[in-house]
Formats: sequence, C-alpha cells, structure tokens
Amino acid sequence: PMTVPKQLLVEDGIPLVRRVTAAATTSSADAVVVITGGPHTERVTLALEGLDFVELPNPRWIEGAASSIRAGVAWADAQGFDAVTLIESDRNRASSDHLDALARLQRRGNPVVATRHADVFGLPAIFGRVTFRDLMALLGDRGACDVVRAASSVAVVDWIPEASDQPKRSGIRAAVRTIRSRAGRS
Repeated sequence: PMTVPKQLLVEDGIPLVRRVTAAATTSSADAVVVITGGPHTERVTLALEGLDFVELPNPRWIEGAASSIRAGVAWADAQGFDAVTLIESDRNRASSDHLDALARLQRRGNPVVATRHADVFGLPAIFGRVTFRDLMALLGDRGACDVVRAASSVAVVDWIPEASDQPKRSGIRAAVRTIRSRAGRS
C-alpha cells in the first residue's frame, strides 16, 4: 500500500504543503522556494499546481532535513537574498500575516526571528545572511531550530493559532519580544 507523506495530508480539502505554500506566496516574500525530493516529488508538485513558486529539487533528500535547508540557503545566497524564511511544509499552518510579522522584525535588524509556541522557539523563522554559514553547516536531521537555540539574540513572534486558522483576519495579534544572551540556557 502507498503511504501518504505528511506534507500531502489533506486538511479541510487542502494538502498541507499547498496550504503553507499558498500562505507564503500571499505574504510579502520576494520569492517562495519549495524544496522537493524523494519518491513523492511528483505528487507534491501536482499539489502546488497554479501557485507562484520555484521548485528546487534536492537530490540529497535522503540525508535528512538539513540537506533541504542547505539547498534552500544556497539558492537564496546565490540569488543575493539577505534572509531566508524556513517553514516546515508538513507541520505548520502559518498565515501570510504571521509570516509578514516575522519579516517586519527581521527588517528591523534582527538576524534571527522565530515563532514561539508553548515556550518553544521554532519554525517558521527568518534567518538573516549572517546565519547562512550556520545553516549550511547543519547535517542529517539537524534542523534550523539548532541555529535558533545557538543565536545570541532572537526576536520572537508568538504563535496565535486563531490567526492562522482564520486567514481573513487582518493583522496578527502576536506579542513580540527579543530574547538576548540565551547562551546560558539549556
């Protein structure tokens, strides 16, 4: 039997990867890149039909999540972008409002802007060019959250589930805080 990968699970009639990609394409992002690879690539591409995005094949997908991050960061670096927003296509229901809130904080000079959900910092998150080397050094299943945890300063947008559940709402009711000198935390 053929299993359905998490990014193709359907919620309210929409595959998760399409929901996340659609939110990104309606945000203020300059470009949206979807990293694809593995046996379900064609199905993911079909799920995204009609959306304005760049498909970036990752032939090293078997190495784990870090290989997809490296592929996306290398692409952004080669294109001259100053920052990348990383979103997990199989877990997040980020709205364009939430992504724009992250972008506003990044444009104010914050090198790392992460989402906080239940006191955990994670994705979606934006990483400025100064973090590209750290992202490119990730290996295996090590994700970008390792870079968030290692950052000396992280600006935070709190996850407000109802904002993501209702994309027609204008604005995001997120508390924004900057966490500094987190090196002592475990």
